[in-house]
Amino acid sequence: MAQNPEYVYAANTLQGQPYAADSRVALGDEYLGTHETAAGNPIVEERDRERALERMIIDKAPEPWMASLKLMMMKAPIEISGLTDEWPEMGLGIAGVEIDTGAAQQTGAPNTTVTQSVTITTASQDNIGLDTILGYPGSEIKGIVTAKTGTSVTITSLFGDTLPVLNAGDTLTNEGQLRGDAMDRIAQVSRTTQSYRYNFIQTLLTAKRWGADELQELKNQLRTDRLQMERKRMVQDHRILIFKTFMDGRRGAGVLSGGENARTTAGIFPQMIEAGAFYDSVSTAGFKAAFEYGAFNTMFKNQGATKLVIGRSAALNVFQETYKMFLTRYQNGPNDRNINLDLNSIVLAGNNYVLTPCDIFAYSDVFGEDWRNRLLVVDLDNVNFTKLKGRYFMNQPVTTDTLMQGDGSLRDYYYDLLFSKFGVRHAFAENSFALDINDLVN
Repeated sequence: MAQNPEYVYAANTLQGQPYAADSRVALGDEYLGTHETAAGNPIVEERDRERALERMIIDKAPEPWMASLKLMMMKAPIEISGLTDEWPEMGLGIAGVEIDTGAAQQTGAPNTTVTQSVTITTASQDNIGLDTILGYPGSEIKGIVTAKTGTSVTITSLFGDTLPVLNAGDTLTNEGQLRGDAMDRIAQVSRTTQSYRYNFIQTLLTAKRWGADELQELKNQLRTDRLQMERKRMVQDHRILIFKTFMDGRRGAGVLSGGENARTTAGIFPQMIEAGAFYDSVSTAGFKAAFEYGAFNTMFKNQGATKLVIGRSAALNVFQETYKMFLTRYQNGPNDRNINLDLNSIVLAGNNYVLTPCDIFAYSDVFGEDWRNRLLVVDLDNVNFTKLKGRYFMNQPVTTDTLMQGDGSLRDYYYDLLFSKFGVRHAFAENSFALDINDLVN
């Protein structure tokens, strides 16, 4: 029988025949047993089993820390053709000019023009051309580019204007190409810069192995739910691994212990840092100013966008206490002795910021101490899982191996396996931001 590459294992582990799904230990059977499926149709049953597993991993997640992952999974993964995901991003097609070597003030006179020669930075030289209108910092003065060779630029004033002093580091605004009457040339053409970002698809595996007699004993002794609990824990652990990677995975490539090549995917936070998103360490006293700086400087979309504020409950409490003013009125019913002091969201400058608890940030075995008091503010529209077209996003083959092998060994055991093969695309990552609260003691 030909080998199925999906189930081929490294030397000295499980080699040989492919392992067919066995309903006796399939992780999705408990779920499928309570839902109608297309019984007898192998293709449909396979897809139903995959959907059931996805629901087990995502929908069967009452824990508060899973809220953000559940929201992500409301969107279908983006299918890509290869194991490397590459996407273009394009910003504004207008960029200013930074001065590298300054120039002295040039005093104008009525009905005359004056010129000023400056050197701009290499990074700025493609931002402008001849006849570009430049705005001077700190004033309403404009000048026109009348000569340009590389980074050497000559600026000519409008009639009667004085051109102010320019210092290294000053930025002149780009206000477009000026055209004159009967002009028969186009002095400047341009293309908007397009940047490319990329990430990898990675595969995670969680496995449990059972001796054949041990497994049968667990099935026979129905007074214990050990087997169900083990499988439930397996799904839970794998779910945590997906979430950890989704938040904080690092993009890279390496070699495994058996010599196999493997890739890892970057999570949403490392992609934010790589893109230059706003990230700061602040005190509780400085939280309001820092949060609003991040909010007002990431308003790149139309008003009404929803952003998740993801963090531990104690960190989110800093957020809500910041915006519950002393004189805020709280309402309760006439027969209700409870007053709800929690905020679910705030609307700031037209955008909706939704508090999303993620208390697993407190578990150093999973996220590390640096995540304990971190808040991520993420635009939901910009984040997607990705999957390899034609392959699974999650898969749960169940293996049996109770026959004599070619090497003379008897491998009398079963495996419960759970695979996930996914990447994370955080497009326009600078539209999100992050804060670490450095004096939170809870």
